[in-house]
Amino acid sequence: MTSDNIFDGQPTKKKKGCLFWILIALGIITILGVIGTIFGPTDEEKAQIAVEREAEQAAEAERQEQEAQERRDSAVKVTAAQLAAAYENNEAAAQQKFGGKLVEVTGVIDGVELDISDDPVVKLATSNQFLSASVYLTEETQGQAASYSKGEQRTFLCEDVSEVISIPQLKECVPVE
Repeated sequence: MTSDNIFDGQPTKKKKGCLFWILIALGIITILGVIGTIFGPTDEEKAQIAVEREAEQAAEAERQEQEAQERRDSAVKVTAAQLAAAYENNEAAAQQKFGGKLVEVTGVIDGVELDISDDPVVKLATSNQFLSASVYLTEETQGQAASYSKGEQRTFLCEDVSEVISIPQLKECVPVE
């Protein structure tokens, strides 16, 4: 039913409400879903896609593992005691040898402390019983520090080495299994 417009004598059209447009959208989505079901991949094709995806993921994991091993092989290997002795003997020479290089450090855990940000710092024993090498873990691996115990031998791969008062500071470290 249309009503007459009193101003121009023309009939006015009734506006379509939001419900009408919502129903249109739902109808279109339903039609697209039916078309996707009819023309989409079969169960066998879906299974094949899943197998291919798993194979790609396995290949990627193997590639990442190989890259990690190659990276570890290229690291400067040192014990915490050797590192501390190098810095105690000659800070400039030690920094030249270890600074800016990937370092794999092995040592006996002297304790695990929290820094001012409550992030764990693994202390590795050195020949100086009062000065332990400080290992700062990456954000992703900090949770593992809770499982470490004093006296355990651990190895860490560290991105950055520096010193504070001749005490080695190893940063961005990840535990090596």
